[in-house]
Amino acid sequence: MADRRSIQPFLPSAPSEYRKEHQNEVQRSLDTLYGMLLNPGELRGTDLTLTNLQSGNDTDLAIGALFQIDSIVHIAPWNSAPTPPNKPYLAKTANYTFVAADYLVECTANTFTITLPTAVGITGKEYVIKNSGTGIITADADGTETIDDSLTWDLSQYDALKIMSNGANWIIV
Repeated sequence: MADRRSIQPFLPSAPSEYRKEHQNEVQRSLDTLYGMLLNPGELRGTDLTLTNLQSGNDTDLAIGALFQIDSIVHIAPWNSAPTPPNKPYLAKTANYTFVAADYLVECTANTFTITLPTAVGITGKEYVIKNSGTGIITADADGTETIDDSLTWDLSQYDALKIMSNGANWIIV
C-alpha cells in the first residue's frame, strides 16, 4: 500500500471562462483537503466525511477528481480523463450533402460531389471528407460560400479535407 504522503494532488489550469479567483479557491480547498488527508484525526480538530466517491479506479474521472481504493482517497491523475465519444462516420459512393449530425464521410468509389451546408450560424462546426476511392471527389461550398477562398475543392485518391465553419465560409484546418 502506498504511503499517503506520496499522493500529490494534480491541479488543472482553470478553463478560460473561469476567473483566477475561482482557481485560487479550488487550489486552496484541495490543499486543505490534502493536508487533512496527510494528518487525519482528532489532534487536528477536523473530521472530514466524503460521500459518493467512485471506488476502485479512476476510470472516466475528470482530472483532479477524488476517488477511493480500500478506504484511501486518491486524486485522479492527468491520464484518467474520460475518452472522447466516437465521431459519426459514413461511407458514400454517390453525391451526398452533409447534415448537422455528420462528421466524417469516406468516399469509397466513383467520382461525385459532397455538398457542404451553409457555414452561417454554425461557427466551429467541423467536417472531414476522405477519398479512399479512385475517383475525384469535389467538396462544394453552399452558394457563394468558399472553402479557403475557392467555391469547390477537389480530392484525389487518399486525400483528406478537414474544414471548419468560421460563421461565413469554410476554412481548411
